[in-house]
Amino acid sequence: MDAPLPETAQVVADIIGREHALALARMCKCRSLYIPKRLPPKHWLRDVVGDANAEALAEEFPGFILPMAKCANVIRAERDKCILQMRHEGMNAAEIAARVGVAERTVYTVVCNHTRQ
Repeated sequence: MDAPLPETAQVVADIIGREHALALARMCKCRSLYIPKRLPPKHWLRDVVGDANAEALAEEFPGFILPMAKCANVIRAERDKCILQMRHEGMNAAEIAARVGVAERTVYTVVCNHTRQ
């Protein structure tokens, strides 16, 4: 089961889906998300979540400033799940680290912590 999203991220996920909400959480550096009333054709929001999802947010929250949680614990849990799955499939730490974008040490830490549980 996936870790629950913080309430502020869940509001967004209800409109555009969990994966896109997590992508926004990764991108929002200021912890708030301004949704323009009219979304220009070239807007970063379109690049992150796609045209249809960006339009859905603009329709639901025109001109709003939404608080956006970092979702660090959720993102970390999903990363760790991927690492463990790849390890189970027989990939070595170097391959996993390259694919996930972390240090090999992080892969070893995740695997070791999981085997202790």
